[in-house]
Amino acid sequence: PTILPLLVLIEKENLVLAALRNMLVGRSATIGLADNLLITCFAAETCSFFLLRNEEKNPMESTVCTSMAECWLDCAKSYLSTSGVTSISRSSDEKLKNIIGKILCRFDEVSDENENCAFYRVKNWFWSKELPIIILSDSLNYRRFNKIMKEVSENQRNVTPSSNLMPLISQKFRSFVADLNPSSDYTPQESEYEFMKTCLEFCHIENLFPTPNDGNSSNMNLDSFIMNNILRWLVIHSQSVNCFSNENSNLAVHSFSLLSASLDITRSPHRQQALWRAVLVELIKSDCPLGILAKGLLIMCGRKNEGQKMSIISVVMCDTLDDFLARVVADALTSSESMSNFENFLRVCSGQNKVLGGSPLVSKKSISGWVELLSSNKKEEVYNNASVIVILRTLLDMISDDNILSHEEKIKVLMIAWEIGGQTWSESGSRIINRKGLEKLNNDFFFVAASELQTSLISLIDDRSLDLNNFDLHQRSCAWSNRALRWYNSNVSLSSFDKFNKIGLGDIDMWQKATSDLVKSKTLRWCTSNFLLGLETESERFLLFFGDEENENRVQLFISLLLAISHNPRRKRNEVYHSPFVYLFGGCKMFSSDLLKKCIGQYIQTLKESFGNSLSSRKAISSFSDFVCEMFPAYLSSYYCSVQQHTNLTDFKKGDIVWYVPNLDQEGLRKKATIVKIHEDDFPRLYYTLRIESNGIVQERQTVSKRLRKSEFSSKLSADVHTFQMEDQLLREIVSTSILKEIVTPVFSCPELKEINELEIAAECCNLVLSQIGVFGKGGIGTQRYALLQALSKLQNQLIACLDASKLDTAALYLRVLSLSLGYGGLTPESKSSALYLNFDAEASLASLISYYDNSEPVNLFDECSLMWILVLMGSIEKESLQKAVLHVIIKVVNQLPCESDTVGLLVLRGMKNMYLCRNNEHLNGSDIKAVSKIVNAFTKTWETEPDDNGNISGLNTDSKPWWWKPLDSFLSCCSHMETNVLGTACQENIPHLLSSLNIQSKRWFAFRLLSHAAKIEHPSQVQVDVEMLEEETRRRLLHWQKNMIDEEVEELEDEVLTVFEWVPPKLMVEIESWIDDQSYFDNLAEETTLARMLCWLIFLEYLETAAKKDVLNRISFSSYGNKTGAVFFMLSSCLMFLDAEKSKKTCEYDIFKSGDILEHQEYACVKYLAMTVLFHTIEVFPALSRIWWEEDCPKSFLSSVSNFVQSKVAPETLKRELQRIRDAATLGEMNVQGSLKSREITATYLQDECTLSIAIQIPANFPFRSVDVDGKKVLGVPESRFKRWSLQIRQIINNQDGTLLDALLLWKRNVEKEFEGVEPCPVCYSVLSVKTHDLPNLECRTCKHRFHSSCLYKWFASSGKSQCVMCQQPWSGTRV
Repeated sequence: PTILPLLVLIEKENLVLAALRNMLVGRSATIGLADNLLITCFAAETCSFFLLRNEEKNPMESTVCTSMAECWLDCAKSYLSTSGVTSISRSSDEKLKNIIGKILCRFDEVSDENENCAFYRVKNWFWSKELPIIILSDSLNYRRFNKIMKEVSENQRNVTPSSNLMPLISQKFRSFVADLNPSSDYTPQESEYEFMKTCLEFCHIENLFPTPNDGNSSNMNLDSFIMNNILRWLVIHSQSVNCFSNENSNLAVHSFSLLSASLDITRSPHRQQALWRAVLVELIKSDCPLGILAKGLLIMCGRKNEGQKMSIISVVMCDTLDDFLARVVADALTSSESMSNFENFLRVCSGQNKVLGGSPLVSKKSISGWVELLSSNKKEEVYNNASVIVILRTLLDMISDDNILSHEEKIKVLMIAWEIGGQTWSESGSRIINRKGLEKLNNDFFFVAASELQTSLISLIDDRSLDLNNFDLHQRSCAWSNRALRWYNSNVSLSSFDKFNKIGLGDIDMWQKATSDLVKSKTLRWCTSNFLLGLETESERFLLFFGDEENENRVQLFISLLLAISHNPRRKRNEVYHSPFVYLFGGCKMFSSDLLKKCIGQYIQTLKESFGNSLSSRKAISSFSDFVCEMFPAYLSSYYCSVQQHTNLTDFKKGDIVWYVPNLDQEGLRKKATIVKIHEDDFPRLYYTLRIESNGIVQERQTVSKRLRKSEFSSKLSADVHTFQMEDQLLREIVSTSILKEIVTPVFSCPELKEINELEIAAECCNLVLSQIGVFGKGGIGTQRYALLQALSKLQNQLIACLDASKLDTAALYLRVLSLSLGYGGLTPESKSSALYLNFDAEASLASLISYYDNSEPVNLFDECSLMWILVLMGSIEKESLQKAVLHVIIKVVNQLPCESDTVGLLVLRGMKNMYLCRNNEHLNGSDIKAVSKIVNAFTKTWETEPDDNGNISGLNTDSKPWWWKPLDSFLSCCSHMETNVLGTACQENIPHLLSSLNIQSKRWFAFRLLSHAAKIEHPSQVQVDVEMLEEETRRRLLHWQKNMIDEEVEELEDEVLTVFEWVPPKLMVEIESWIDDQSYFDNLAEETTLARMLCWLIFLEYLETAAKKDVLNRISFSSYGNKTGAVFFMLSSCLMFLDAEKSKKTCEYDIFKSGDILEHQEYACVKYLAMTVLFHTIEVFPALSRIWWEEDCPKSFLSSVSNFVQSKVAPETLKRELQRIRDAATLGEMNVQGSLKSREITATYLQDECTLSIAIQIPANFPFRSVDVDGKKVLGVPESRFKRWSLQIRQIINNQDGTLLDALLLWKRNVEKEFEGVEPCPVCYSVLSVKTHDLPNLECRTCKHRFHSSCLYKWFASSGKSQCVMCQQPWSGTRV
């Protein structure tokens, strides 16, 4: 910065020039570009000072003046040629640019005005010779030259045609354009576009396009430039956008910018519009992308003052753009054009852009066409199109402008937005209709929309072409309720009740007609429930009907609505529904006593009017039951209380028949016994000797009195009455009196004269009164209780008379009515204690039924009703003899009834459950097995798999399951707690169907529960099995596995497969064997398939455990089979796909070690939990195969996480189970085994021939991925080689044979015993007993007399390649011993 003032002090101009030149030469010595540019900047500034200063007194020599100008030009060249400017050098570069541009302007000014400066004398040389060399150079850096020209333009606002720069720039422009060949594919780069645009803005049209000598207009050359160059570049860039999106899109924008600048210099608006129209036509023909065209329109109409903007908009508006936009909008309904590009183009053309300020680029007629297009395509698939939403949003934004859309068009747009709804309506439509200044538009819209709602609702409920399960009906109902909600929420001028009437839901006649019409009822239920659920609060829904006024009409409307939105009157018994009141109206808290009495009265009236119509009456009682249950908490509660839990010293004597409780935690499991002796030697603490006979085996055992019971049954039913506030009790008494007086008593007084549906409705009402509302007052004559008892007793007497006369149809009717009255629960809640609470004596009717079944064969309809009546009374029977007789009837009826239908199936399930609650294991027999087998057969073959529709209200019933789900779950839970495996035995015939049910989502978990019981049956088929009995697929695979095997190996593998076949169902074997062939499984993991396969695998493991309990050798056969099928590796790899082992080792949401959790808790019945359980059980059961999988097949990315999971979760639990298995073992004899979970060491001590043998097994922390270590402690008299053999034996069975610790210890114990008996060990494996078959050496060499295990010897032959004796090396010639 000091160079200029220093050089000014130098008087000799030659020295100044030399200093400047040295400065410029010295730039190369600078460290960075920033310093280089700064030196150039100061040099240029110094040169310009000496060239521009006044030199009247001391003029500069001409040669020095020229050299000084050359130095300045050198600085300008340096700027133009500079590249690689960084953030550090940017400020220096910017400063140099500013100085170059500013000085260039000063040079232009002094060239015509100041004759006293040095530059004036070199101006001609500067402007005509030197500067043109730089500007007209082919290597000119356009980007940096453009920066200088912008700086010149800012410092020289009024550039006149006489400017010295203009001819140079015009010449460069013409030269550049002339070099562009219209036939070539070359397109300018961004800097070249900026250069041409700068030239157009800097120069006049006469300079850029001079008039030819032939007199043609200068605009002809401009036309050629636009049509031959700019248009060509636009087409090229727009067609390449898809390939090089960013680069070509920017270049296309620059082309539009150049087009805008070219049109600006054209003085004729007519000519501008002609050129624009010609360009637009060609762009449309070339399929220019809408996004590029939208950006181009904004470039052309933007960055101008208001006057210029309106001028250019008038140029852009043309019929060509109108026609093109109309075609684009019509094609958008099926076009794949990007919605963002389409929306941008549409909003630009309609003026909905900040740049345009609401001024459309198309005519009103074109925009009106959009409205007509949407109005004429009212189809769901059209409205779901994203392009429709784009058009609609654009139209909604134009509603506030009175100059674009007419009033009628605005209403049409609002109607379309209202019908479509969604985000478009919530963000745009709803805000518009409540905007100030649009009141008339709002009122007209609400009127038209309400009329449309009424019309569409009537059309919908009258459409008889739709059935109850039609999906289209549901969709249309939901669409109507959604539109109604949008109308309701948007209209703030009317009251809630008025709005409810306006949309058509306030018509009482319509509701009453719908009550008797199932299709109308269901349609209105869907429409209304979805509408009400859309309101935010229960109080808002409640006030919708009543508000501050509770008149009869509103009550009638409310009850009519409840009847319509009630659940399907064809619903099955015991189906649990959530009352709509809880969700819709806030429940009983919203109802006053007076309103509640009015509602009950209206319901009673409706019930009486529906007596002649079965469908209407069922619907009415269903709705009434829901209402009563919500308004009144249950009056009765039932529970089972224990019977004779404690006894006195004198309760028993010798010879008494008593019931013995083996486990006090399972009070219901009692065994019949006879007291043989009473021991008084520890008086008063008596104890008893019992004789117990079970399954033909007689045992005697001693016990104490607390385990003895007089009764076979563990509990009896008891009833309790809830207490309520006085006000509530008075209300209940009024309601119960009304129901009994108006419905129950008149019907029951003469039942023989009433229709069936009248009797059933009266019976259901009786049940509601008894169980839910309550019967009050004492039981004397004239009270409610007495009248009700008399009516029910009369029905029972008529029932007995019909049974005596064999009038089974009438008897069945009375049985059904009595059952429903006392709590069976058809359309009302089930009550188990109504008969007990009412003290109803049903012994006479039960005796008649028992007598009938002792002498007659079952009849289906009568059997159903008989079973209903028995189930109602079951808990109130006190006589054991009567209860046993009733249980006999139940099993007889159940075995006769076909339980394929839903009604009978529910009845049978409940009957069997109640029977097992009251029976002990001693009573189980073949009839029980047959009955359960029927249930399993019906479950697998006939019961539907999908949830029954039942007209459930969307959003109210989240528990959508098949009708059999809950009763079957309850029945299985009851049977699961019994010692005798009734379920397992009953499932044997249905195992193939149960395996198929694992692939059905709704049946999967029940099938798994049943198969789990079947797998626990400990007695395989006694029939001798052979290969021909195997399934064809299994036989084919067995042959494949046996290839290249020696005969002994073939026979051994065949025996192992047949062993598995004895225990595992053939279909399960085929399923497991097929997994390895499913090559596409891991490419497209299907959760449903995985669930089914994992459950199959758990069942297979259950069969393995059952077989291993029978014989430890079976475990080896299963292990070999699992290895051959590849199922173990497949299942472990499959678990990894769904298991986050790293997370699972830290926390676990359920007990992964118990598959029972899957059975009891459905929330755990998903892949992520099941994968943990399967992984654990697989590693536990197949430790050796699991280690091989981990070492060879487990993906490397999972190795660490799986190892950590096994170490933290699997290994500790496995050891814990092994220790428990050892403690429970009854075959250890004199061997003492101790183990520790902390040290993970198991020590076995065995006394043999006065020698104490001890062996320690060390279990690694991540067993089985690391092998166990065995340490045999030597004692005197036992050779060391023996200990090594025994240690090797234990390691082999645990590490390589998938054996348990107990298996290894027992084998070691037997081996030691045999060795001490003098049996020589096998010379191959050094053990007395074969690790694999547990056999003694059975092949003897005739030469050396050594004995070998057959499996060891043949393995030796295969590995050595020769058939010679191991010991004497003679050709083998042995005998089997």
